[in-house]
Amino acid sequence: MSTDVLARGQVLGEDGVRVHSLVLPGLPASTTVYFSGKGEIYSIKHEIIDVQSLMPGLLLGIRKVIRLKNLVYGLEKFL
Repeated sequence: MSTDVLARGQVLGEDGVRVHSLVLPGLPASTTVYFSGKGEIYSIKHEIIDVQSLMPGLLLGIRKVIRLKNLVYGLEKFL
């Protein structure tokens, strides 16, 4: 993988971080995050093979949202 080529996608933040998202129908959900510097790449990958893994967070969100009076972004506020 060449580090000389700029990533495609939206440029975010003051430092110009590039973010690219790809969703393919029929494939398991997968997220890969790349961090790179000159001559190196560090990656973290998360794959969802079964939607059952999403259920605890979904149920937590449903149970908590009925008590809210304000907008909350992200489940971390409930953990």
